[in-house]
Amino acid sequence: MEVYNFHFFCPLLNIMNHISFIDCFFETPVHTCVNDFILRTKELSTYHMVSKYGFQSLYEEANPRAYVILGSASHVNQRLDWHLELAKFIDTKLRQNIPVLGICFGHQLMADFYGSKVDYIDETQVTRKEPRKLTIDSPFYGIPKDESFTLAYCHSQVIKELSDQFTSIAHSDDFENEIIKHNTLPFIGLQAHPEASKNFLANEAKVDEKLLLKTKNDGDRFLDYFISALK
Repeated sequence: MEVYNFHFFCPLLNIMNHISFIDCFFETPVHTCVNDFILRTKELSTYHMVSKYGFQSLYEEANPRAYVILGSASHVNQRLDWHLELAKFIDTKLRQNIPVLGICFGHQLMADFYGSKVDYIDETQVTRKEPRKLTIDSPFYGIPKDESFTLAYCHSQVIKELSDQFTSIAHSDDFENEIIKHNTLPFIGLQAHPEASKNFLANEAKVDEKLLLKTKNDGDRFLDYFISALK
């Protein structure tokens, strides 16, 4: 029996002007985070589990106004077949001038595809699960320079060397390249998880209860800037 990905609020896929979410999960899907986004923003959206069920639903839909590539427990250096297929698919859409937001794995995937070096944070290969404050170095999406966000992180790899196709536009105390912008294509990537639901924040990113509301609100605020930039 063939299994299809889910489409949220999407009876007419060929005439929609929606946001297309691509879940790259390796172990557990993050549909709760996508549902949280849809219920909060009321944005017309679709959801695709390419790592599990393939690309058919993505190839079938038309007229998205943006793509969001979500996280994964897989690493870009594994060079899985679906990694390359996804990167090539997104490259095609970027060259059609469709905006793309890459989150965590999505950030690393496209950075790697365009020549950056992605590797473990350090030799321990331990996953960092935490909130971090990042600071904007260059305006984008209407976000002013020096604006800051406290966002959730859950990653063991990072962009070690950024290719000359990108500009780093945000940093934290521990890392450069927290947010990157492609110099000619409409791609923004960030290492953090602004889409994180409260459940993800508490159980995956290990955000302390004292910072939970701040981290959730800042994630929502970042995504609201993203939505506003699409209008």
